[in-house]
Amino acid sequence: MIPCRIAAWALLAALIPVGGCSHHSTAPVKPPAPNGRYADAPALSKALQAAHLACTHYQEDARHPDAQSQGRCLVRGVSVRLAVYASDWELNHQVSAMQSKPQTAGYHWFVAGKNWTVDCDIYQPIAEVIANRLKGVVIAIPPSPAPSH
Repeated sequence: MIPCRIAAWALLAALIPVGGCSHHSTAPVKPPAPNGRYADAPALSKALQAAHLACTHYQEDARHPDAQSQGRCLVRGVSVRLAVYASDWELNHQVSAMQSKPQTAGYHWFVAGKNWTVDCDIYQPIAEVIANRLKGVVIAIPPSPAPSH
């Protein structure tokens, strides 16, 4: 069995689109960025809109040490965090940091693209539809094992 971290890196490196089951249309929608990269979080927000995923109540967030730009919005009523990175190193560093963060409430889902991530928290269906529409990769972080006594 391949450890989750290695499997997630393999998926991220290949950027294999992951489709999910959904009661909504799964017809492919071309994102506005022809190369799959976005200039900043507002551009990523607009890409979600163009992919027929309304990103409502968008709010720019303070700059994260690894992200060039970040914000948050509601997609289908779920709060998601958007981030765009200036370099592959920053993107890979953030993915690694997300994977090493202890999870206590079940799986944590996020989508990684060429220079961006969308953190969907515990909402797998939202992660899958965003990955499908924006041609990203869904990464699932399993819950941390319960401490043994």
